Amino acid sequence: MLLTPNQQATRQALVDVAIELATEGGYDAVAMPEVARRASMSTAKAYQHIGTKDQLLVEALLSLGQRSTEDVERHQNTGDTPAERLRWEVGRIMKAVAARPLLYRALYRAYVTNGAAFEGDNAIVLGPHQAAWISKALTGGATVGYTKKDLDAAARIFSCMIQGGIVSVAAGRSISEITAVLDEAINRLLPAPSPSTGTPRRPRKR
Repeated sequence: MLLTPNQQATRQALVDVAIELATEGGYDAVAMPEVARRASMSTAKAYQHIGTKDQLLVEALLSLGQRSTEDVERHQNTGDTPAERLRWEVGRIMKAVAARPLLYRALYRAYVTNGAAFEGDNAIVLGPHQAAWISKALTGGATVGYTKKDLDAAARIFSCMIQGGIVSVAAGRSISEITAVLDEAINRLLPAPSPSTGTPRRPRKR
């Protein structure tokens, strides 16, 4: 469903408030009347634009995924290989999760509990297209030795693995433990390649 600019702005305001509340107090803190109050609208209007609390939290989860993609594009990760670039982004994201564990517990609780209920045109699946930052990191520099098929497959597989990493860190497991596991996964998905395929390395900016 296409939204007007005003509708998009209203939904984003609700998403931003939900992120704020979940960061402060977790899932139970995201009460729709309080969301509406902080977003300066009536509770009825909030429900009209977003549906349910869980749908709002899932929207927030997807919004954060989009922000991660924008972050990758903005800060110009200059790692020499796809593996280096992906590893750097994973470290950044895991630190963000550890800094706001209540938020991510709330987001994934809503997704696991009710994500499958949004069917048809409203279906929400956290597949590779919802973790586009992975592909951006893999292809945002030199890809010598890797085919597009290699990188697409790595992105698909890692998009599932990163969800487990995020949930684990949000649940209290140490960043170092989880990043070590994800580092090993990256090394196995993207082993040192033959330099006969891919995009040549670009000179670093000085």
